[in-house]
Amino acid sequence: MKHSLEKLVRCPEGELKFTDNQVQLLLGNIGNLDPVIRDDLVYTLFARGFLERAFTHEQEQTIINTFITEKKLFKDIAKPQNDKVFLRSFSALLGSVILETDQETEILTNEQRKQFFAWSIDYLLREKDYRGYIEGKGWAHSIAHGSDFLGGSFKPS
Repeated sequence: MKHSLEKLVRCPEGELKFTDNQVQLLLGNIGNLDPVIRDDLVYTLFARGFLERAFTHEQEQTIINTFITEKKLFKDIAKPQNDKVFLRSFSALLGSVILETDQETEILTNEQRKQFFAWSIDYLLREKDYRGYIEGKGWAHSIAHGSDFLGGSFKPS
């Protein structure tokens, strides 16, 4: 898995493409506890995939629908300091990337946009794991990433 993701990251700008299986692999590893997989590979590929428009329309919709239906943003949020903070925090980052893309080219419905906005506020109100760096697992930064998500909810005038 790691090797195939590394190969995608090395793909030159404009040549990046994803198979549906690779999209599922990214979705399944968004909160991976290995910081190299989570930060350098999964998050980087989500960001590049959206910003370079490398995902097909169907893949974008799969990512958006999975984000909404699986609610990983809130997974174990009521439990004190647990490893799901990475899943929540990096889901918030994915939400901010989706919103940033939506500002350029509308990929969300009005209802989805409202849901993202409501969730960005709810996430920041409910998240209580304020840890930064966690030894062996990297940066959690739940509040910073939640702020990125909320900030992405506002279109510049």
